[in-house]
Amino acid sequence: MKKSGAIKKGLGAIMKDTKTIENETNITDLMTDKNRLLSERQTAKILNVSFETLRQSIRSKGKIQYYKINSKVMFRVNDILDYLDRCKVEPKN
Repeated sequence: MKKSGAIKKGLGAIMKDTKTIENETNITDLMTDKNRLLSERQTAKILNVSFETLRQSIRSKGKIQYYKINSKVMFRVNDILDYLDRCKVEPKN
């Protein structure tokens, strides 16, 4: 099945945006847009885990939703925040 020109153009824009923000170090800037897609490395940095831990223990076990665009795995900021909420442990009284 062939991808339409509009889809290819849209995917190209997403990949370009990803490359532009790949080297951003300010996590707050990355987290402002809840629909922004982040790379595996950016997501690992936000979660304070290694790239391998993200792949093996989190992503592969279905603990966090992700998107696969061509061969690139991306995480939506809102899905990362949902995962963090599920990890929260309330203090005992």
